[in-house]
Amino acid sequence: MDYFDLQFRGMSEPARPIINRGRLANWTSSMYSFGSAILTPRRLKRGRSRTPSPVGDRLHDRFALTSPCRTAAAHALRSPIRARNSKTACSDDEGTTDDTYTQLLHSEIFATPSKKRSRIIAPREVSPTPLPKHIIDTPTSNRYRRTALTREGQRLIESPRRGNWEIPKSPYKILDAPELQDDYYLNLIDWSPSDILGVGLGSCVYLWTAASSKVIKLCDLGPSDSVTSVGWHHKGTHLAIGTDSGLVQLWDIDREKKIRQFEGHTKRVGTLAWNENVLSSGSRDKSIQHRDVRQSNRRNAVVETWEHHSAEVCGLKWDLHEGNMLASGGNDNSLLIWDKRHVANGPMWTPDNPHAAAVKALTWSPHKPNTIASGGGTADRKIKIWNVQNQSCTKQVDTSSQVCNLAWSKQTEHLISTHGYSHNHITIWDQTDGGLKEATRLTGHTTRVVYLAMSPDGQSIVTGAGDETLRFWKICNAKKGATKRGPDTTTCVI
Repeated sequence: MDYFDLQFRGMSEPARPIINRGRLANWTSSMYSFGSAILTPRRLKRGRSRTPSPVGDRLHDRFALTSPCRTAAAHALRSPIRARNSKTACSDDEGTTDDTYTQLLHSEIFATPSKKRSRIIAPREVSPTPLPKHIIDTPTSNRYRRTALTREGQRLIESPRRGNWEIPKSPYKILDAPELQDDYYLNLIDWSPSDILGVGLGSCVYLWTAASSKVIKLCDLGPSDSVTSVGWHHKGTHLAIGTDSGLVQLWDIDREKKIRQFEGHTKRVGTLAWNENVLSSGSRDKSIQHRDVRQSNRRNAVVETWEHHSAEVCGLKWDLHEGNMLASGGNDNSLLIWDKRHVANGPMWTPDNPHAAAVKALTWSPHKPNTIASGGGTADRKIKIWNVQNQSCTKQVDTSSQVCNLAWSKQTEHLISTHGYSHNHITIWDQTDGGLKEATRLTGHTTRVVYLAMSPDGQSIVTGAGDETLRFWKICNAKKGATKRGPDTTTCVI
């Protein structure tokens, strides 16, 4: 109340607060207008002439209090012709509005976008044109329901906001990971929806809790076996573990207890993928097995076995939209797209010569259905984006390095890749109309970056390499000029 001197008019009108104009100089200079996609300060001219009115300065003071959003909405609903012909426009020449919000309202209500720079009308002199009858008669239950926008409105909504952004070049945390295998065909780290990182080190599996940095040892397979893959259930309550002997184990994290062990594969299980309660596993025995973990058959529980690869299956990913399609990559340089509803005749689609090396790196787009990215090994070094519905390759880029992993950002359409020979780096790719453009390169690992996992909020990634370290990177956009957080130099031994 330090800046406001409230007065009230007579009882002939509803009581409304009136603000003393003399104390508004500093406050009005900080008002914001919707003159562009980015909010910019709107400055009012000093010493300008004012139109006399029966109530003196009161009308102008009340008008200055009108919120920018309310002003734009009220103005947009008035007839453009009436606003243009009015003689009582506000004397502030900078008060014109040609903003996205006003254009959108014009487009949606009057079916045409605003073409002229209109002036703000004083509310005492001109009353707003009544809303169209079809809007007034809309039932209350449907009034705020989402409706389809016109083409012009959709274009305005989808216009991107511009800004200056950057991604930190240094990891914000480094963990030592002794015995982390330098094996391109394995998948030894996964980040759960409950913010717990599962890591396979030698014959043991460790859990690292992001909130507390607490580390626990979940299991030890013994000297005769080793961990070859880990995969979290989508609820984050159970962890699947693939082993070098071909077993698949299921662990309850809350009880820290093994509840199931499945047989079926004859060689190591290098990749795991969940689809609701169905656990899919890819093995060096060239097969893909699907198990319903709710079945009572504790030793097998195999629902289906798919055999079409001619070498080790090292990449498995279920699509993120409907969960009907599975992508599998193998050491036979093939990429197969399966439809679980129609598997009698094999894969739904097998692209011809997708890569010239093993295909481990796979990721489905969370933004566009039927879109998947794949990466090839040392002899190929390419990233390709495929449209499964059209059965075509839409974009590709030569990375000049072995592609070990791929992940799509949850916040934007940036694509993240990790690489091996010969640069051992992480790259964030910006999609362009013609292909992929390198936006940022992150370095720090001294050997190939063979493991990648993303945090549940999509703002961070963790990478693992044969240098026996796990490095955590921020991939969310940060404003330039903000204080950068340096790497956490305190190394934690798992």
